[in-house]
Amino acid sequence: MTDKLDKVLGPEDDPYGGSPARTILQQLFRNATPESLAVVTEQYLERLTLIEMILEEELRVEISKEQFEDYLARNFQDVREETTKMAQLFYGRIASREG
Repeated sequence: MTDKLDKVLGPEDDPYGGSPARTILQQLFRNATPESLAVVTEQYLERLTLIEMILEEELRVEISKEQFEDYLARNFQDVREETTKMAQLFYGRIASREG
């Protein structure tokens, strides 16, 4: 199953191999144990799921693919910077589990 936003959020034409967040995550995945990766990834996925469920079920907010794309087009740099911060937090959570 492919994510329809994959091409929008992760452009393939980057000659340097991706965003700063991708660089951080690639280093992390090369060095962390599978158990630490699984635990922290599950925690982050639960957070994302909670946000999505609250928006859709509690607040009745539906966001279309076009809305995501429009917002990303207007705020690309901010989204990239926030994604990098999240990757750093993710890395830190796993690094602290690794000891």
